[in-house]
Amino acid sequence: MPSLFEPGGIVQHEFFIAKTPVIAFKTGGLKDTVFEFDFKNNTGNGFTFERHCKKDFIDAVKRSLDLFKDKKKFEICKVNAFKSAIDVADVSRHWCREFHRLKNKFFFGFYDDDNKNNWDFEYNINSNNNIELNQNITRLSEYKPIEIKDLNIKEYNFPQKFSIKLQNKKAKSVLISGSFDSWKTKYPLIYDLSHDIWTITLNLKKGKYYYKYIIDGNWQINHDEKIEADNDGIINNYVLI
Repeated sequence: MPSLFEPGGIVQHEFFIAKTPVIAFKTGGLKDTVFEFDFKNNTGNGFTFERHCKKDFIDAVKRSLDLFKDKKKFEICKVNAFKSAIDVADVSRHWCREFHRLKNKFFFGFYDDDNKNNWDFEYNINSNNNIELNQNITRLSEYKPIEIKDLNIKEYNFPQKFSIKLQNKKAKSVLISGSFDSWKTKYPLIYDLSHDIWTITLNLKKGKYYYKYIIDGNWQINHDEKIEADNDGIINNYVLI
C-alpha cells in the first residue's frame, strides 16, 4: 500500500485478517497500524518506508523478500499481522462518532475510549413498550440504532446549544443563566468569530427551561429564540428538550 495519503485505511486490515504482512508508506492511518518487522524481537506486521520515492519503496520490498525467505520469521510476522487487525465495526463507530460530533449530535452505541471493552449504551423494550437504556453492551449484534425522539429517559443529559448575535460588537462578556440550575450559575459564552455569534453548549436533562442572557451585566432576552412568560409573568427565553 504505497499510498501518498491515507486518512484511515481499511485495506491493510483486510490483508491482516488474511495473515498477510503489509508494505506501506508511513502516512495517516497506515503509519498507525503498519509497523516494521523486527527480526531480533519478532515484532511488527510488515514494512514501511519514510520517503515517498522509488528507492525507499524498493528497499522496503527487498526487506520483505528477506523475511519471506526465512519461513519461521515469516510465519511469526503473519501471526502478528492477524493479531493487529482492527474490526471494521470499531472503525465504523469511530467515524460515526466523528460525524455526529461535527454536527453536535448524539450517537448512541459507542464504547468509552478509556474502557474499550464496554459500550456506553444498550437498550431494550420493556413491558410498557418503552425504551430502556442499560450499560455494558459487548457484542455488535446486540446494538440497534435509535432516534433520540424515541427515547423514554429522564436522567440522561442532552447537549443543548445556546447562541446570540449582538448588535454591540464591543461586548466584554456574555453570560447565560436559567432555570436549568435554579438560576444559580452564570455560564460564560465563547465568541465564535467565523459566525459572529456568542455561543455555549450545556448538557441538560429532558424538560422545559427558562433562561436569559447577561450582556456586560445587563439581563436581556434573545429575540431570535423562543420567548415566553414564566409563572411569575417574567418574560424569558425558553427551550424544550
